[in-house]
Amino acid sequence: MSTHRLCAFLLFLSPMAISGADHFLTIGGGYSPAGNQVSIEKNIQFYQRVIDGVGISSAPHDLYFSDGKAPGRDVQFEPAESNVPDANRLLAKLFGSEKYLDLQYRDHEVEKVTGMTSPEAIESWFKKTGAKLEKGDRLILYATAHGGRSQDKKNLHNTKLYLWNTRPIDVSRVAELIEGLPDGVQVTLIMAQCYSGGFAHTIFPSGDPKKGDQERVVAGFFSTTHDRMAAGCTPDIDEENYDEFSSHFWAALLGQSRTGKPIESADYDGDGSVSFAEAHAYTVLVSETIDIPQKTSDAFLRKRSQFKDKEHPKLLSKEIPFSEIEKLANSLETTVLSRLSESLDLEGEKRYGTARKRAEEIAKKRKQLAEEEKKEKRNYDSARSALRQAVTARWPEVANLLKPESIRLITENGDELVSVVESHPRHAAWIKSGEKRKQLVDERFRLDKDWAKLQRFLVACDSILLEENLKRLDRPESWKRYEEVIAAEGEFLGSSES
Repeated sequence: MSTHRLCAFLLFLSPMAISGADHFLTIGGGYSPAGNQVSIEKNIQFYQRVIDGVGISSAPHDLYFSDGKAPGRDVQFEPAESNVPDANRLLAKLFGSEKYLDLQYRDHEVEKVTGMTSPEAIESWFKKTGAKLEKGDRLILYATAHGGRSQDKKNLHNTKLYLWNTRPIDVSRVAELIEGLPDGVQVTLIMAQCYSGGFAHTIFPSGDPKKGDQERVVAGFFSTTHDRMAAGCTPDIDEENYDEFSSHFWAALLGQSRTGKPIESADYDGDGSVSFAEAHAYTVLVSETIDIPQKTSDAFLRKRSQFKDKEHPKLLSKEIPFSEIEKLANSLETTVLSRLSESLDLEGEKRYGTARKRAEEIAKKRKQLAEEEKKEKRNYDSARSALRQAVTARWPEVANLLKPESIRLITENGDELVSVVESHPRHAAWIKSGEKRKQLVDERFRLDKDWAKLQRFLVACDSILLEENLKRLDRPESWKRYEEVIAAEGEFLGSSES
């Protein structure tokens, strides 16, 4: 058994690592009805089924979702069939935007909601309920919502979780709330919002690595890095189409998809159970999105370890044969490296460098496509302007679509209006330019997913090397904390027998 695995094993046996009771705190929903997509609601419902499915539904669970128990249409969804007339859709494209055109709203259907998501509600939970947790207990905090970038240029990891009414709570505040929990309480975070990787810094006091390490063990799993948007958040009502971080993470722990279909087992070590770390690895391997999933241990290594430089010549550099990385990898890391290598068609000793080079080439290609899209947008806007002039010359009222006369014209003269636009000599150019723009955007999106998968491979390789370098740096306190985080990441939802 490697030193890494032996230390983790001993930690599991130590009194500090033995869990007491699990307590669940869930934060879900958008920042407003327009940002509260039905997929977020369904994420919560799936999570509730997972908790029940692993046999821990009796555990205390406080669930804050959108506007709480208030009546009102707070969930956005797209019906299976559109009922928007052609004239309305055409004028939306010409004079405004098709955004929200097909969308409808209803009251949420989440059961057992504790209350509204608000900074006050979250603060109150930590000060009242959280303060009653006991040594050995574990808090599991799941967030499925929207996130925002950090506004602090000196601390780009201080990202935000948006609550109802567009009120944010940031990394530094969440870290402080975690710090205030009773001694001996362990915290596990699963966060699926955009820029969620910033919350990996809750392992540091106030989210600031310059202040040392949290006194308690914090483990976490995040949909993506601190500087990227995440996949998900769709008004689509069909869960078969969902491909986002927590869908795969919870499916791995439950052993079936959110639609109830059996999935490939994530029990990579064959011990009969799926740990949080294995669920994270499963997500890294099967998700076909723009996400670059992160763990707290990844964030810790990037702040407490480093690569070879002039001052540390004995450390490993990124210029290393892949076989050397494989020798350092544990069994779970080996599985991730092997399967990502296969899916990315990476082979040989130079694959670490090849992946970096390929990622750089994709980044350049995406930049070129972005420039092409800008040029095509000018063509699109030019044709659209000509069409708008033709429509307003015939019906000046539609320059403002909210005028009562405009609404009457759209309703009574819709077919004629569509005919005028479609018979215009610039109409074909407008349609062609719009299609070209969509092709360019789709290609950039496809390349971004390819780039993200390469980054997953690079993150895995970097973490393996940084772990070895942390050993070589001979920093006992940092190594001890790292092993504690690894042990917490290797725990289970419920008991290992679930």
